[in-house]
Amino acid sequence: MTATAESAALKWVTDNPPGLDPICGDEGYPTEIELQPIKHWNDDHQLTRGSLIGLMEYTRARWKYADMGYWQQELDKDGTVFYSISTGGWSGNEELMAAIHESMVWFICFESHFRGGHYTFTIKPWKETDATTQSADA
Repeated sequence: MTATAESAALKWVTDNPPGLDPICGDEGYPTEIELQPIKHWNDDHQLTRGSLIGLMEYTRARWKYADMGYWQQELDKDGTVFYSISTGGWSGNEELMAAIHESMVWFICFESHFRGGHYTFTIKPWKETDATTQSADA
């Protein structure tokens, strides 16, 4: 990821922390105001590797129990980011995953789903100038 793309992704996460929604606070469940950016991420952001990582970071900031192992990510030496995410059966996390399912990250990065609410995603390196060619040979 270029420094500019990474900076933009981190700026989004910083500018949009969880709980900005004035009606948020019901046990930490995501509100529709927080789900809409996930569902429509590519409407507001150019489709780049950095924006996909930004989407995942935005979602992680709202993921219940992320710090307890329900959200794991690894960066491979070639720059590939692997995500292993579990909902833990919590309905708020299920809502976040449903929003991801409606986003471009699902179509581009989804790898697998296992019974029990476990998902894997991969964001591979690609040329930031040509997101449409992102594929297995990237």
